[in-house]
Amino acid sequence: MSISSDRRLYIKAVLIGVFVSVAVIAILMCILCAVFLSISKLPHDYLPYLLLIIDGVGVFVGAYACARITGERGLVMGLICGALVFLSLVIAGMTSGTDTIGLLTLLRAAVTLLCGTLGGIKGVNRKEKIHIK
Repeated sequence: MSISSDRRLYIKAVLIGVFVSVAVIAILMCILCAVFLSISKLPHDYLPYLLLIIDGVGVFVGAYACARITGERGLVMGLICGALVFLSLVIAGMTSGTDTIGLLTLLRAAVTLLCGTLGGIKGVNRKEKIHIK
């Protein structure tokens, strides 16, 4: 493979990983909303921490997919995927006016970067890679 085809593969894998992450996060948030609406006695104080867990799971799955596509450099691919998802979450929160930069944002950064890294490492340690054309 040439350098330009490697670069294209990495860019394609990261974009697919970010898309998968956002899709998983959206699905899990819809499920969480349905649970909160159906059970009214749940304490709403836990909501930011449940969203952190959802973000971590979504980024893990997306970074896993990204690393499976490339088949190499799982740590870097997962870290890039996690960073892009974190930036998109922060930008979405800032533009909607519901999010501010604070301790919870730093915790979200740590969770997404850590889960992205772990998902990338886990995805690259599989025997076969996913072939995307």
